[in-house]
Amino acid sequence: LEAGLVPSELREDVVGRLVNDVLVKDYHPDTGCVGTRLLLPVLADNGYKDLAWKLLMQDTYPSWGFWLKNGGDCPWEGWELGVRSRDHFFLGTCAEFFYSHLCGIREVRDGCKHVTIAPVFYPELESVGAKLQTIRGELECSWKWEIDGQGKCDGNGCENKKVILQLRVPNGTEAQIY
Repeated sequence: LEAGLVPSELREDVVGRLVNDVLVKDYHPDTGCVGTRLLLPVLADNGYKDLAWKLLMQDTYPSWGFWLKNGGDCPWEGWELGVRSRDHFFLGTCAEFFYSHLCGIREVRDGCKHVTIAPVFYPELESVGAKLQTIRGELECSWKWEIDGQGKCDGNGCENKKVILQLRVPNGTEAQIY
């Protein structure tokens, strides 16, 4: 799906199978090191941002939250408590999702001449921000919810809230914002 190798007439079916796999596994990753990096972005980019969020926030075995719940402060070599290395990027690729989807810094191309900014606004988050040092200077993107009156957010959306997006783009960089 991520590489664009699925024919368009099969794309919906393949996405459906991926979604079903996540549901059958009760929102737990089961992808290995290569697929884990792609799991959250592929779900979010194919209309399942809420499913990606639920998977990301899972805190029972196996999950990133399980690590946190058990004292982890960086990615481990495996999901189990008895892994040899507790500082191993093998399955910690959810960090890329933080930059590319939560904050929206995507498609940094041509020595940062062109960048795409396309954050996914989750009502569960109050704010998100990230900085990226590029050859042209610092690229910074952040967003936060602003409440008008008695605004509230829940899993069904936001009422009386709007998003404030702040973006700092280095000189000589063109940014497309979605």
